[in-house]
Amino acid sequence: MNKQFVQQVAEMRRLQKEYFKTRHPLVLREAKLIENAVDKQLETMVEKQPNPQGKLF
Repeated sequence: MNKQFVQQVAEMRRLQKEYFKTRHPLVLREAKLIENAVDKQLETMVEKQPNPQGKLF
């Protein structure tokens, strides 16, 4: 895992916690933007992983 990804996840969690404390729509919007970026990066990381079992069918 790279440092940038870990920082993005930490910021996402911070914003999520802040949103649930305040219910402020701007905080929610910012949290969703970072969450989308984290999701895209996760997809990329998973795609790069080798499939150890191969295909069964």
